[in-house]
Amino acid sequence: RWFTRALGADGAPSSIRARALWGAAHVAGYGGDFVTASTRAAQALAMADELGDDRIRARALNHIGFVQMWSEPGLALEEFKVSVQLGRQTGDHWAVADGVKMLTCTWLFRDDYAGLQESLDELLRVAKQLGNRFFSAWYYSSVGWAAVRRGDFDNARRALATSIQQCKEVGEPVTEGYAIAFLGELLVLTGDYAKGASLIDEFLQRANATGGGIAVPWAEIVRATLVLARDDAGAACAILDSLICEIEAAGLPQPLSHALSLRGTARLATGDFAMAGADFREARALAVKMDNRWLIALADHSLGQLARQQQQAHRARALLHDALGLRVANKWLPGVVDSLEALAGLAAEQQCLLEATRLFGAVLTLRNTIGMARWPTAQRGYDHTLARLCAALGAIDFARAWAQGEGLSVAEAVAYAASVVFPSPSNC
Repeated sequence: RWFTRALGADGAPSSIRARALWGAAHVAGYGGDFVTASTRAAQALAMADELGDDRIRARALNHIGFVQMWSEPGLALEEFKVSVQLGRQTGDHWAVADGVKMLTCTWLFRDDYAGLQESLDELLRVAKQLGNRFFSAWYYSSVGWAAVRRGDFDNARRALATSIQQCKEVGEPVTEGYAIAFLGELLVLTGDYAKGASLIDEFLQRANATGGGIAVPWAEIVRATLVLARDDAGAACAILDSLICEIEAAGLPQPLSHALSLRGTARLATGDFAMAGADFREARALAVKMDNRWLIALADHSLGQLARQQQQAHRARALLHDALGLRVANKWLPGVVDSLEALAGLAAEQQCLLEATRLFGAVLTLRNTIGMARWPTAQRGYDHTLARLCAALGAIDFARAWAQGEGLSVAEAVAYAASVVFPSPSNC
């Protein structure tokens, strides 16, 4: 409101007016008003170019990149790099620090943790140099985000707790919102559903009032996951229907792809194969456009699960292995667990009984190693499958095959899963 008043009257181009245009863009963007943010940032850049003011140009490019990173992360990376360079040339420490921070955001929204590392190291150096807990809090939030997705749960807990504490100290609701959302995802993965629900519900009740609303889509995805994990697919769909409408309107393809894959999983649980497939395909198309391989793997895995339900065993196998390949290459261990367990279930369905048992044994070892729980809604099917395998093989052969699987490393389990050959191609 103050920026609107300040900029309400026409005025000649000046550095102070250009700075106000950038400030209006910055506040609007963090408030989730991307239309105003995009308009004001472009106006700030045009005025900075007219004045030859590289200091304002650095900040305007920073926010143009902020708007772009949601849908065009490759372009955003270039804008941020120029912004950081101009910040260094003009001695604008904030432009440098925030530009590096936004580089980490862009890598994170692509779930590219290898690309992230250099910017993350630089962000920590700058945050320490400035003694700035705002940037430090985002550093720890980013470390936690990557650690959750890679199954490094102990480090994730420490990093996210540090981020949340520093956010409280400096009054930073946006970073705190992301840290809370990823702590919620961690609690889902480790099976602490009651704590996860309490954490997310408390955040959602105050998010918009504190200015942390930009992280709401990620928190809502966790809330829907909690509901779906506990076997209420209808309630999960209701949450996601509303959320998907909101993030489509806001133009946020990264959480939209995730939400679509999750809604497809909920629809699959209700037997609505056609609508589930539509969600999975749309999710994958968005992920490909963003070059987000974590989301591509999620969509491929989901399409593989749909193919299993449709009795298309060989298509399911191909899709599940595509997802597994991406997950292994990027060290996304929770995803590797899901992929291997799905392939074990598929092998059991195709009467590859010893192979399925070995894979289930390998998966349990990996689950226990990283501390990953199985969804309650999946537990019944898992128990039934193991009972059927044990009955078919006999207790001795089942135990022997299980022990062989338990002794496999992750790489050996992945290679073994690839070697499993179904007895008949009749279900292609």
